[in-house]
Amino acid sequence: MGDPVNVYGVIAWAINLGSIIVLTLLSWWFNCRLRRCNPDIYESLGSPTFRCQSASQSFRYMRFMFSSEWRRLSDPALVIGYFAMRILGCICIIMFLTIMVMFERGDFRPTKEHPRFF
Repeated sequence: MGDPVNVYGVIAWAINLGSIIVLTLLSWWFNCRLRRCNPDIYESLGSPTFRCQSASQSFRYMRFMFSSEWRRLSDPALVIGYFAMRILGCICIIMFLTIMVMFERGDFRPTKEHPRFF
């Protein structure tokens, strides 16, 4: 019927996809709230949106995200949201690297013990 499925690979893909979806939604929420509550910081970051951004805008946003500047925000929900975004960003990077290592090792190929899934 099909190739065997590596359960760890499926779990890694699910965690990575879920983290990316949550990170995208959290980033959208954060940008909306930052624009509403702290417009000066929002403007200093180059008014981040999901549309095409220049490399300098993306760099400014990432520098803000991975520095300690976000801890000075007056809104506690924004601080918690940014902390969660940092954690999810690290999870996405780690899971992506894990999946690449699993592909390189051949964990997604059929084996003699399991030539087919069914």
